[in-house]
Amino acid sequence: LPDGFHFPHLSSYDCWTQWNIGNLERSIPPLRSLVSKEFQFLDIIPKEADKWRGHTGKHKTNQRPAAKKYSEVKFFCTYLEKAAEQHGLDTSDYLPQNVWRMFEALENEIQNACGKNKGMDQLKWWTIVKKLWRQIKASLAWELAQKHELATNPETSSDESDQEGYL
Repeated sequence: LPDGFHFPHLSSYDCWTQWNIGNLERSIPPLRSLVSKEFQFLDIIPKEADKWRGHTGKHKTNQRPAAKKYSEVKFFCTYLEKAAEQHGLDTSDYLPQNVWRMFEALENEIQNACGKNKGMDQLKWWTIVKKLWRQIKASLAWELAQKHELATNPETSSDESDQEGYL
């Protein structure tokens, strides 16, 4: 990776492109082909003073760990890739037109997760990650509540065989 490398911080499409295609002009390979250890050099670079903006705590002067950022990028792009596969798209074709086609086909997925307030290509990838995590946590909490309800109150089971006698 070049010395001036930084993780994509722009739109979700830019992140998706960096993940699948990379940046040939800056000699950055597709991020999908790298592992988190290759980003360790970023951890020693101090945060620029203009990026401190009201930050407190351990990340005021230091950047968040590169392995964590890579993990978040990987989560976002893996989520998009799985959704693209569910839509029957070829996720092994990394030509720019196919990368855009996959991203465009997932507009509803992203808007369902994030609301319909912006065009999906304008949303920053980190915003989408935070909203996806909230959505996943809410879904897991609902599932746990349902399991708890069934465990504590078995007569409210939604099993169809139990309900057949009442029809």
